[in-house]
Amino acid sequence: MLHDAGKESNLPANCGLIIIAAWVTPEVVVGFCWVAFLGDNGTLNLLAHSLLGMKPVAWLYTFPMISIVIANIWRGTAFSMMVFQTALDDIPAEVEEAAVMDGASRWQLVTKITIPMVRGTIATNIMLVTLQTLGVFSLIYTMTGGGPGNATATLPVFMYKQAFVAYQLGYGTAISLVLLLIGALASLLYMRVLKVRL
Repeated sequence: MLHDAGKESNLPANCGLIIIAAWVTPEVVVGFCWVAFLGDNGTLNLLAHSLLGMKPVAWLYTFPMISIVIANIWRGTAFSMMVFQTALDDIPAEVEEAAVMDGASRWQLVTKITIPMVRGTIATNIMLVTLQTLGVFSLIYTMTGGGPGNATATLPVFMYKQAFVAYQLGYGTAISLVLLLIGALASLLYMRVLKVRL
């Protein structure tokens, strides 16, 4: 059964620890770790040179936004995994057993039983991840400072520079309100699309 198979295929303790560590580690520390990993003399370039013979690449300069996206995904994956694992564990085994006895295929089990029963969790997780991503500041500022140029100057970074570097506090406040409005609209959109009441 899908429900039991999910329980039996838990990750080894070491893998789980690595995943959880990514989530509980402060953003600034994660940022410095990725700077060390993606730096000119970092681990990635050393591995690429020793295994593939590649020349060193300035990843944070050549692919700044992609680097930040990967780092942010790595950090946030653990939270989503824990949320979805808890939701899957809460699905009654009897429901899945009844569906299997009625002749439901694995695909039907997922689309007709599992996904509808975790719809609220999907909506909540998407909203939380969206709001967290909209507010990412420390990770970006630590890795690139918003550069090179303005390549990674997201709204939180731009807000910080306007409010505390250019000393335009009113402009910075206006940007923060725009961020709040975007987050609220995104949450309402997810609730409407997924038809979930929170």
